[in-house]
Amino acid sequence: MERSSADPHEATSFWPFVISRGRTVTYKVVVAPDFLGDARLTGILWDLAGGEPTEPGHARWRVVTGAPTGDFVLMFRVLLASPVTESTPGAPGHDEHGRRIPVITGMIERGATFVPETRAGVLETAHRRCLPALRAFWAADRAVEPERARAFRAARHDGETLRWEQLPPFRMPHTDAPGGGGRRPREESGGTGERDAEEEAPDPAPERPRLVHKWRIAAGLAVGAAAGWAAVTRRGGG
Repeated sequence: MERSSADPHEATSFWPFVISRGRTVTYKVVVAPDFLGDARLTGILWDLAGGEPTEPGHARWRVVTGAPTGDFVLMFRVLLASPVTESTPGAPGHDEHGRRIPVITGMIERGATFVPETRAGVLETAHRRCLPALRAFWAADRAVEPERARAFRAARHDGETLRWEQLPPFRMPHTDAPGGGGRRPREESGGTGERDAEEEAPDPAPERPRLVHKWRIAAGLAVGAAAGWAAVTRRGGG
């Protein structure tokens, strides 16, 4: 495991991720940390990250414990893609129904401790690292296998300060059988993963057993992130 540091002036390791949708294709995990990809756990990102668009200067975080890959902290923002902004060039702007396209962009730090001194510069670096894959996804407008991202090193104090919103912590359930033989979280098979229940698309590969509904209840997502996401996807072109 790569070393992290709570010192805001010392470089530490972060893994970028991004989730979005295309003009016609529904929401997909486009980039995910390599260690989650190796464990086939990339689907947990779009189960535990989301909600209404974040205001400027704001971001969200959530601690995830009990994962076979070790504990980690999700840190992210929810942006609205625009083809005319520098942050998301190449974005289609609106989906086929005329709604603005959200982008969940963020990073993961390994360990169970959130450091509030983390600033916007680290999130911006993570977002820039995901842009090539995100643009390719938008251009293809089809399901993709999540790109596995390696860690990058950055100092926490870079950029503007942020107002952080804490989301409920989440503990992954134990497997059903000794030795890890039980069910796992939603797995990315062929890059599938729907966020909007009204726009479900057939998976390019059969689904594996899932615990998604159980997890969402345990994490309180039905009221929080899932409800907020539904509100975003129903917005018209703003």
